[in-house]
Amino acid sequence: MKPKNYKIIKRQAFIFWAWFGILLLCAFAPVYLFVKSHQIQQEYIARDVDDYKQILNKQILLHEKVDSLYKLTDLLNKDAVTNEQLLEILISSKRNETISIIGADSGSFPQYSFLLSHIDSIITLKDTIREMTYRKSVAFKDFNDCKSNTKKVQLDISDDPSRHFSASH
Repeated sequence: MKPKNYKIIKRQAFIFWAWFGILLLCAFAPVYLFVKSHQIQQEYIARDVDDYKQILNKQILLHEKVDSLYKLTDLLNKDAVTNEQLLEILISSKRNETISIIGADSGSFPQYSFLLSHIDSIITLKDTIREMTYRKSVAFKDFNDCKSNTKKVQLDISDDPSRHFSASH
């Protein structure tokens, strides 16, 4: 029998356990990193889902708000309300409320942002249409008054035979 050299056996055992530890580290490190990245991805996905739900809820709320704004602007110039200026103030306040709902998410709602930025010009256009309609009705009234006055004067003149006036001239 060979005498045992415990020093060499200890060294070889140490080398074996070192390589075994490295092997275990190499085997379990990817599993640990996989689980860790899975948790991180779950957090990102949960945050993205929450953000998406918030945007979706805002979308639903904005849809209702913009529909009500459309209905209110549709009432302008239709004689459906008695005071259109109060209606315009209501439309402007609802517009500002809708803009505050959009807030910093204007990039997510470019169509709504564009529409809301042009509501003031739509109201101005409707005001102009209302004013022109009023002017047109006043002009027609003045024209009809003028025609009736002209007919009255022609009848008054034609009734007096000393003036030698006939209505056919």
